[in-house]
Amino acid sequence: MRVAAGMILLAAPVAAQAAGEAADIDVPAGPLGKAVAALSRQARIDIGVDDASLHRIATSPVRGRMAAEAALDQMLRGTPATWRRGRGGLFHIVRRPRAMAVRASLRPAPPAARPAAPVRPAEIIVTASKRDILLADIPGMVTVLPGDSFANGIAPGGEAIVRRLSGVGSTHLGPGRNKLFVRGIIDSSFHGQGQVATAQYLDHVQINHNGPDPDLRLYDIAAVELLEGPQGTLYGAGAIGGLIRVVSNRPRLDRIEGRVGAGVSQVAHGAMGGDMAAVFNIPLVKGTAGLRVVGYSAREGGYIDNPLLGLSDINGVTVRGGRAAMRVDAGGWTIDVGGIFQSIDADDSQWTDREGAKLSRSSLAREAYVSRYRQANVAVERDFGDVRLVSSLALVRRAGTQQFDDGKQIAPFVVTQRARSKLIVGETRLSSRRPDGTGWVAGIGFLDSDSLIRRANGDGEGLAAQRQSSANRSRELALFGEANVGVARGVALTGGFRLSRIRLHGTAWAKGDLSTLPGNGKPLGVELSGSDLRVLPSLALSVRPSNNMMLYARYQEGFRPGGVGLAGPIPEIYRGDRLRSWEIGQHLQLGGGVRVAIAASYARWHGILAEIVSQSGDLMTVNIGDGGIASIETRADWRSPSGWSLSGGGFVARSRLTRSNIGTVAVRGARLPNVPNIGLQASVGREWRLGADLSVKLAADVRYVGGSRIGAGPRLDAGQGDYIDDHLTLRVGDTRRGLSLEFTNLADAASNRFAIGTPYRIYHPQATPQRPRTIRIGFDAAF
Repeated sequence: MRVAAGMILLAAPVAAQAAGEAADIDVPAGPLGKAVAALSRQARIDIGVDDASLHRIATSPVRGRMAAEAALDQMLRGTPATWRRGRGGLFHIVRRPRAMAVRASLRPAPPAARPAAPVRPAEIIVTASKRDILLADIPGMVTVLPGDSFANGIAPGGEAIVRRLSGVGSTHLGPGRNKLFVRGIIDSSFHGQGQVATAQYLDHVQINHNGPDPDLRLYDIAAVELLEGPQGTLYGAGAIGGLIRVVSNRPRLDRIEGRVGAGVSQVAHGAMGGDMAAVFNIPLVKGTAGLRVVGYSAREGGYIDNPLLGLSDINGVTVRGGRAAMRVDAGGWTIDVGGIFQSIDADDSQWTDREGAKLSRSSLAREAYVSRYRQANVAVERDFGDVRLVSSLALVRRAGTQQFDDGKQIAPFVVTQRARSKLIVGETRLSSRRPDGTGWVAGIGFLDSDSLIRRANGDGEGLAAQRQSSANRSRELALFGEANVGVARGVALTGGFRLSRIRLHGTAWAKGDLSTLPGNGKPLGVELSGSDLRVLPSLALSVRPSNNMMLYARYQEGFRPGGVGLAGPIPEIYRGDRLRSWEIGQHLQLGGGVRVAIAASYARWHGILAEIVSQSGDLMTVNIGDGGIASIETRADWRSPSGWSLSGGGFVARSRLTRSNIGTVAVRGARLPNVPNIGLQASVGREWRLGADLSVKLAADVRYVGGSRIGAGPRLDAGQGDYIDDHLTLRVGDTRRGLSLEFTNLADAASNRFAIGTPYRIYHPQATPQRPRTIRIGFDAAF
């Protein structure tokens, strides 16, 4: 067994970091709703207005450098409102008790002495809406998770998001190779030339445009936002299932601060692991420019054995990476420049023989893989009165190499796939949001994407070893806009459109006889050049029977462009696909601090573009037919004054392939692949004070994933899912330092999460078991 020790960052909530610290504030006089949005953005705090009738009251201007508490005092002076400090760093604006005189000379008690916040949930701003809409005003299913939800050392990447949200699923090929999907919209288990179905963003930049989830580690983040259903109007191609956006903490311009930590872990039946991370924030010019740097390294211990090669714990993974961001405040202009790098090196894959011994497989080949991610970005923002300007530009480069056991008993035993891509993307938009929740956004965007995939016998790169090669370039220019207006008291209409012009060019070739030894067989090739014009409308109607309830109906579309791929030994041109979604739902705020959302949706998916497995094991990029997905889902959140917090959700789904290409697809019962029929998730948190500074914090998550089929193609009608994942964290300490104890998979279950590991052994039953029970001990410190 290998031993690795290190450190782990336990990020604190961004609101808690900002509270009590001075910031440059410039909020003009105006309605409370607008003033709160501006103050929340400038002071980097979460503010909720608990009484909707207060939104339109006039507030005083706030200017100068001050703490959030002082800014709220000044803003609310002389008004019928006051503020209270809640749990988790939240600020609540409430109606001032009648017995309290409204005089400028009165000062509120210090935050520590304030009574517990009322149990009514705070209002949360969703930045992924591109116009900072309040969560309660969005006609759709949206979830916002605070950054501290991911402050742990066991898999703080894409799997941590999946663990907290019932509506998000994942394949399980391993870190850096998984596909995340939302609302059951997933095309296939593997990734080829087709664009993703669920868009993932880090701040302004899509990180998975034409590749799997890069599994960027979620250190030092402010929030994760999930928008369910197609988001084609605002985000274009590749968001047909939904959008997952990670919001990072931005540099602070006024102080030096940082956090470091350490952790060591042990996986049952396997190897030890460890991880480390650190965050440093340095003002370069105090009040004007600042630099924030994140660095991390982790070793995940392996737990799969290969008795045929005499090896144990073969599937260890090493992750190294970092982010750097610089912010400049230039006289009303905010300029952010940043960069990201991450590397993932896996010693082997994590699948097993379904009919063999537990946590083992017999294979003549090692299935090592690597994933590299690089990004550079710049963004500029400025407020012009009620209008905000945001302009961003980014360059993303990705590269990956993975090896698959070819299922043969003669050398070279493996097929190697190499992929690389480059993405240049930019967007400029204007937006405005009024205190009554209405507003608009309009912008222009462009995208230039290059991708290349090659497959070869063995690990050779020479022409003699090559099996297949495909390259695609996509260039897109888009205009988009969205607005919502009040059409009657309590009734609002939201409409939008996106006009996209896409130019495509692709080439592909493959050897005509893949059953012969390397060097034989005649290449077959194809080339494509063309263009596509797409118009994506959206429409939603929302009705508020009361301040605590909103009913809505919504229609939206999404699409993915076509290109050139490979259908087994034959290169082939594939068409793009399109998804239309209808949804009805309700947002409800109940007494006792409960927020509930429920929705029912139906999606029609035309020309489904998927990566399926051919008889030879090579991936095929084809249009498999049309399908439909119906689902009902719900989510609820509750926070009590005593410190308890509960959240959770669930869904039931029914998917069908309504028209199929029988020549390439065979799906049992015409069911779409990888879509579970049911999913449930719950989270609980509690903090107990042990003294003036010391406390104990509990955070626990549990998730049930229903059964599904691995999917389309010969011999892929295998069951998977029907298992429970759990995670528990205990932390003892204060805001500056602490010790933590973490557990995952407490029952040490080994259910099959994913029924395939290598496509070249589809006639051999495979399974991907749950990661065995893992225990981690960690330490964190801040300065």
